[in-house]
Amino acid sequence: MGIQMSKRDKRALLVGGVGALLMLLYAYVVKPWQEEQAALRNSVEQQEQLLERIGMSSSPKAKMAQMIMAKKVPTYTMPEEEDIQRLIFEREFSKQLKKAGVKKKGMPQFISQGKRIPQFGVKMLKIQGEGQCKFEQALDLLAGMYENPHLVSVEEFKLTCDEKKRKERLVNVSLTVTTLTKQ
Repeated sequence: MGIQMSKRDKRALLVGGVGALLMLLYAYVVKPWQEEQAALRNSVEQQEQLLERIGMSSSPKAKMAQMIMAKKVPTYTMPEEEDIQRLIFEREFSKQLKKAGVKKKGMPQFISQGKRIPQFGVKMLKIQGEGQCKFEQALDLLAGMYENPHLVSVEEFKLTCDEKKRKERLVNVSLTVTTLTKQ
């Protein structure tokens, strides 16, 4: 009752069946996967172009530019309760004065509480520091103020020159800075 097939016919059917299976596998598995990969690559390229436009690429040149910008953009630490924030800020401010080479005239002084900003739940706190240094050191101090993560602004920066110390190129520095505290 069965059909007699020669080895050659069996081999032809097997090759045809494997061929049909490979075509189905390609049509329903490989081709959709390739199309998905192509779409994904296209999406990645678009995202990289967008990052290039806003200056955040993954290329070594862009990473270097990002590092340079990160050093220029100040970071800010969230404020603490007034007593704690005042202590933390005074310490950091004193470190900055020392790092710049400013000889302090006493500890930085708490000047006043500034205005309250109720919608953010904070109030401003002003602190003043005074010292003596060379003109270049005063500029270094001012340039490095962004490194203080608690600094909000430099309110006042005064430089005065004492006639007696003029030959030594020393200037008196008075600097008033602001930080925020929790209300």
